[in-house]
Amino acid sequence: MFCLATPLFRRGRKVPTEHHVTTTKGGRFRLTEGFDPTSRRTVRIARLVPLNGDRGLDNDELRPLWDATVIFASGAYWSVTGIEREEIDGTEVSLRQSWAMWELPPEVCEEIQSTINVGGQASVPLTLWGRTGVPAPPPARVDPRDHGAHNLHR
Repeated sequence: MFCLATPLFRRGRKVPTEHHVTTTKGGRFRLTEGFDPTSRRTVRIARLVPLNGDRGLDNDELRPLWDATVIFASGAYWSVTGIEREEIDGTEVSLRQSWAMWELPPEVCEEIQSTINVGGQASVPLTLWGRTGVPAPPPARVDPRDHGAHNLHR
């Protein structure tokens, strides 16, 4: 599935909303299970694989999320949270991270896939890069037991 992903934290601190456009990346979302050598257990690993294949982590790619969990999903929007590993001052540290994600429209996915199939360099259309920002939360759930309860004693 092709999507845009916006990391919501940088080095453990919240990224201001006005910077989301510069931190958003496009790619193919993958959620797999694998062994985590740090925690010494099997965990879910979320990755955003570059559109043109997995060529190793470069500066423009998101680090994998270890022990990943989908915490919100609605239509083409979802949020994934997990642990991001980063080297800071020569020491590997584990930091919390969340990605706000948007599935690309079907016609864009078809165009990207056909470009990849013919060996071309695929990219996300520039018109979609403005679609950043965290989607609104779902409406609060109404408890049916409370609905109309104030009218029961009349």
